Amino acid sequence: AAAVVEPALKRLRAGLRKEDLAVGQAVLYWEDQEGIIAEAFAPLNQFWVRARATGELVRDEAGDIAGFTAEQLRLGSPPSVGARHLASNDACSRARVLLIGAGHHMLKILEFFGEPDVLTRREPQ
Repeated sequence: AAAVVEPALKRLRAGLRKEDLAVGQAVLYWEDQEGIIAEAFAPLNQFWVRARATGELVRDEAGDIAGFTAEQLRLGSPPSVGARHLASNDACSRARVLLIGAGHHMLKILEFFGEPDVLTRREPQ
């Protein structure tokens, strides 16, 4: 058992490897900030992180999406079930779809959903 624990401890001190991380994994970035991996480009050792506090992608001072390497991240604690539920509902309420198609298909879609109300927002619009 000691032989199994020792390599894990050495790896923990040395930092994570790109194989250790996946989309949806809780991580710590910039020392103590909590986030969730939003996009993983493992072959390039680049990961985009969504801040747990805001739900937004982490950005640098210039406003660009901050890319982290596996070595810059530490494993964090997973979000609670309630936090995951709230985050998923919030993400669903912001999702939008653009339909592109032939005119007769668009007419059928408009007939099915009805004309959009320009004064009030509804789902679907």
